[in-house]
Amino acid sequence: MLDGTENKRLEVRKNVNRGYRKLRTWRMGVDLYAFLYEKVKEIPDRPYRLIAQILGAGLSISANIAEGYCRRSLKEYLNFLNIALASAGIKRTDSECDRAPTDM
Repeated sequence: MLDGTENKRLEVRKNVNRGYRKLRTWRMGVDLYAFLYEKVKEIPDRPYRLIAQILGAGLSISANIAEGYCRRSLKEYLNFLNIALASAGIKRTDSECDRAPTDM
């Protein structure tokens, strides 16, 4: 059982929406996903797997920024920012592969 002091200390650290929606990077991630969603609809005859990978990576960027922001420590937050950065790399690679010649 927690005593009053310990309970107050935990209450101060309690994660109540700390405002990740105000982050410009989060907003840019959401906008990127919306852009990707519209663009993949324009691509005729693309493999479902590639489209799913592109959209998943795009969504993962803003989702990891939000999740990291809602964590309790700076270390966790930075870890989720690294995951978001990796998702951006995946999206970039998928986009490059989509432009690759198909007659290999």
